[in-house]
Amino acid sequence: MNPLILSPEIELCNKLVIREISDEHMLHDKKVKRVHTAWRLESGAVMVYEYMSSSVPPSSICFFENIEEYTDACEEVSWLSDPNRRF
Repeated sequence: MNPLILSPEIELCNKLVIREISDEHMLHDKKVKRVHTAWRLESGAVMVYEYMSSSVPPSSICFFENIEEYTDACEEVSWLSDPNRRF
C-alpha cells in the first residue's frame, strides 16, 4: 500500500463529507458518545475521523484507498451500517 500524501490544496469542507454520524448510547451505565465523519479526497481515497468516548484513545483518523474499501469496512460495523439510519 502506498502512503497517502495530503497536500495543502485539498480542502476539507462540508461539501466533501460523504458520511457523518453522531449518536449517544448507554454502555455499562455510562453515556457513550460516538462520532464518525468521512471525507472523500480528490485522489479518490477516503479519510475517516472517529471519536468514541469509551475508547482509549478516544479518537482516530484512518484512510481507505477508495470508496469501495471504505464501504466494505462500514458494513462490518453495526452502528454504521444500520439500514434505518439516515445520512
